[in-house]
Amino acid sequence: MTLARHMHPQTEDAWRESIFHANGSGDAGFQVRSVCGQAVFLAYSGRPRTALRSMNDFAASKGLDWTTAPDGKRLLAHIEIYAGELNSASAHLEALMNDWGHLEEGHGLSRFQVDLPAGIRLSQAFLCWLQGDSDRAAVLASRAIDRAVDLDHMISLGNAISLAGLPIAFVDGNLETASQLQRQLADVSRRESVGIYEGTATFFAGAIQSARGERAGFTLMQDSIAGLLRGSWRARVPFYRSLLAEAYIAAGEMQLAENSLRAVLSEIGIREERWWHPDLWRVAGMIEAGNARPNKAMRYFQKSLDSALAMGAGAAIKRTQLAMAAVDVR
Repeated sequence: MTLARHMHPQTEDAWRESIFHANGSGDAGFQVRSVCGQAVFLAYSGRPRTALRSMNDFAASKGLDWTTAPDGKRLLAHIEIYAGELNSASAHLEALMNDWGHLEEGHGLSRFQVDLPAGIRLSQAFLCWLQGDSDRAAVLASRAIDRAVDLDHMISLGNAISLAGLPIAFVDGNLETASQLQRQLADVSRRESVGIYEGTATFFAGAIQSARGERAGFTLMQDSIAGLLRGSWRARVPFYRSLLAEAYIAAGEMQLAENSLRAVLSEIGIREERWWHPDLWRVAGMIEAGNARPNKAMRYFQKSLDSALAMGAGAAIKRTQLAMAAVDVR
């Protein structure tokens, strides 16, 4: 139900029921799997901080050290990234890389959907990219993708592309790599009926078209966001809306850019999914600059920098500094 094209309204109830019966069984393995499964659902539906509370409360109540459950620890770290807790995620992932990240040792598939070594690397790639180390991020994402291809494991491959490789390549301006990964993800979405893969593949098909000056890309981006929301896939939607707003800015469509960014405020999880907050402020500043309000733009840019500095998001700092340098304040 969590990975369906459209998440069923009763998915949340099903996870509560799973946790209830796992607790009743007294089996620690069942309990970990149920709590982590619910956390995946909560993160996908745009509630990463709620997912973290659930996982941390469970660990505290059971006296659980996540080191003894590396699949769960990897999931915890990935959700911490969404919640904007980059330093904590970094500590968890470095420990996991040391203990479990060696691809050549060929550890088996995870109990939580994704091959563990591939999962560690896709999460580490995502984190390194946000922290400002794009080169390392690209290498890690590539290794996660190669690992998933070797295993012929579609969920691991779809996650590695959609959550790391493709967005990293696109935002960093590597359109040829992004285009190749987009086609690969579209193929995965045909083989595995997972809503987030189809929506992400469609979104970046449009984003790549737009970046190449094709206005038809706007419609694909809009339609994919609408489709993700219909399926209750809310994770990363603020990110996609901001990329759409930037595409509109590049085309000189400032009102459409403003409309796209304003729509972020209506997202259920906007206060929980904090990893892209610095860039939301940056795009708001770019809109104000495009509307010839440089002083207001600079205030938004400063909020972006403050948010990025507090989070340790080095890439956002660089993007905002570039945006500030382009504004003529007289």
